[in-house]
Amino acid sequence: MNSTSIKIEVQGTFGPGQPQIDPTKNEQNPRFKSDVERANIFSFIYFTYVFGLMKSAYKASKEGKMISAKNLITFPWSRRVDVLSDKLTHHLTQQKRENPKAKLNLTWAILKTVKWAIIKIILIETCFTFTRVFTAWVLNSFPSKEFFRKIGCKPS
Repeated sequence: MNSTSIKIEVQGTFGPGQPQIDPTKNEQNPRFKSDVERANIFSFIYFTYVFGLMKSAYKASKEGKMISAKNLITFPWSRRVDVLSDKLTHHLTQQKRENPKAKLNLTWAILKTVKWAIIKIILIETCFTFTRVFTAWVLNSFPSKEFFRKIGCKPS
């Protein structure tokens, strides 16, 4: 893997009145949180963190401009393309090392690469399905208006 280094030169001194770079905006900083990591559970499920990108793209198209790389959504380091491709290659190499004569199983390698994302999705969807079924059961278990009429009460 090729590594690239960036040299940043700062002129002047930073004092108490000088502006400083926000560490949450610098991807090299360990405190950096991407747009996906900052999204809450509902935003994560329904992709509402994408609305900011859609809004800036719409404004840029109205002005006849294009969006730039700084407008794009930031992803966590573990979900970057180069990291995922390295993990996938590692799993495929591991399969080949364990059994050199067998065919490589791409499906298994992909599942091992993104297993936690898949597990999260399965758990969240299971919880939402359970909630939906439970809500329907609760609403159907309430007595209907005909039940109240039969016993002589007025439903409110």
